[in-house]
Amino acid sequence: MLKNEGRFYLKDVVYSFEIDNYIDFFNDWVEKIKNTVGVHAIKEAEITVRDEYATAGWIMEELIKRSGFELDKVEYQEGFMATYVCTKIKK
Repeated sequence: MLKNEGRFYLKDVVYSFEIDNYIDFFNDWVEKIKNTVGVHAIKEAEITVRDEYATAGWIMEELIKRSGFELDKVEYQEGFMATYVCTKIKK
């Protein structure tokens, strides 16, 4: 539905840490949440990781490209949040 050269913006949970380090990453992440927001938020964080089925950055980037977009800007924050600014490729 987006016209040629139209802009697409996506901000979502996308994992961008090294795959072989995921246990350490999530343990550190849960500990950081506990220290920042408090113990009451840990259950919510665990549900997010267990039930949300977020994807990895390299997969999301390829999905965007295969959908006919050029990646203009990609930012990963904290190992789990991503922002993509894309332009629909002219056909």
